Amino acid sequence: MSFASLTFILVFLPLVCALYYLFAFAPPAQNVILLLASLVFYAWGAPVFVILLLVSILVNYLLGLMADAFRVTQGSRSVVIIATILVNVSLMLIFRYLATMQSEIGSFFGMPSLILGPMTPIGVSFFTFQAISYCIDVLRGTTRVERNPLKVGLYISFFPQIIAGPLVRSDDFSRQLAARRASLKRFTTGLCRFIVGLAKKVLIADALTALSDHAFTLDQQTVLPASFAWLGAVAFALSVYFYFSSYSDMAIGLALVFGFKYEENMRYPWAAATVEDFWRRFHLSLGRWCADYLVPLIGVRTRDGSLRLRDIVVVWALVAVWLGFEPNLIIWSLFNLLLIALERAFRVGERRGLGALRHISVVFAMILGFVVFRADSPADALHYLASMLGSGGLYGGSSVVNDATTLFFLKDQAPALLAALVFANPIAAWANAALASGRKFGIVFEVLYPPAILVLLAVCLMYVTVGDTQPLRFFLL
Repeated sequence: MSFASLTFILVFLPLVCALYYLFAFAPPAQNVILLLASLVFYAWGAPVFVILLLVSILVNYLLGLMADAFRVTQGSRSVVIIATILVNVSLMLIFRYLATMQSEIGSFFGMPSLILGPMTPIGVSFFTFQAISYCIDVLRGTTRVERNPLKVGLYISFFPQIIAGPLVRSDDFSRQLAARRASLKRFTTGLCRFIVGLAKKVLIADALTALSDHAFTLDQQTVLPASFAWLGAVAFALSVYFYFSSYSDMAIGLALVFGFKYEENMRYPWAAATVEDFWRRFHLSLGRWCADYLVPLIGVRTRDGSLRLRDIVVVWALVAVWLGFEPNLIIWSLFNLLLIALERAFRVGERRGLGALRHISVVFAMILGFVVFRADSPADALHYLASMLGSGGLYGGSSVVNDATTLFFLKDQAPALLAALVFANPIAAWANAALASGRKFGIVFEVLYPPAILVLLAVCLMYVTVGDTQPLRFFLL
């Protein structure tokens, strides 16, 4: 089920909220309602995959009990860590790569494909990471083992975060689950945050994706002018941010509706001055998860708290495996790794001055990198990059697209592009803080904000109703 669907907005969410607050006097009953709602939410599009989720809950509940029983013995601790990682990663990789592997093997031996349709459950990586963090936290003694399997199930499957995060530490979730504070202010604030995230997805990310899809598709059919190639590349690069940002906003808002307060998950990566800082700002909870659970397994941090280059190589290698074995994704990972290594070698992050130049170079590099990420193959990526340099004609073919086409799309998508450029930077946050805190503007803000949110919701519902939305992207992880 998608957050940006009429079923979720008009049926699922109101029904779950009504049941949840109907049992406000009985928190255990509320937990059951949220768990059942999460399972229904996950099973809505592909019911068979909820079996994987239930297996993950049961296995990690048992692993948690094992971790608590053996955490005092060093040898047993190692066994539990290895078992936790092997079991969870195996479940994730089987479903991520089984379809691809059997297709390749079947093609090699001339056998028919036995698996029909996509084999990747949505959000499998995110609930797997949640499960691993729970078991390791129990082993470390930073969180108490949970004897109630329903609570473990809710932590792993809680529907606001299961698609794309944010990842939440088990001790933080357990603490809030035991003493969550639902109130009218949290409820309304959460709904407003959800609507803002919905608008980011429906009005900005989807529009940018439609534009970039058009550009990348045309590049395979004709010769693009450099202006249109750049427009498509910028649109795609921004759409990646707004997809993750929008779902983070919606998840944080929905969690707040039910009394859970999550930390921010994005910190304006497009305002970064280095590539390393870009990825440090992008999906903060995933970065924290890597720092808490992955880094201790592969190495240690330096005195200033940063990772050694050797460990960064390992992290990006794992990123490449996580994303898939497609050549262009491997190249994209190597490209980012090379940029970070060069920044480390020349100590770019420590240099003062040239802030604007460094920022522009990061934006330029990230756009080029996302072209490789978006392309279907290295050859397609090379062709598109050539089009961006005005040399697409070297690959042959004739052009039916000219700069007038670029101008048309620029005008047609001007609201989405302008909104993307504004909200991808801290400008909007600064303005929002100023309006909310100032005495003169505070009254105006309080008066205008509610109707503005309602109008925003109405516009989003109009887009969703007519079906002018893009399918879920980037979260088949």
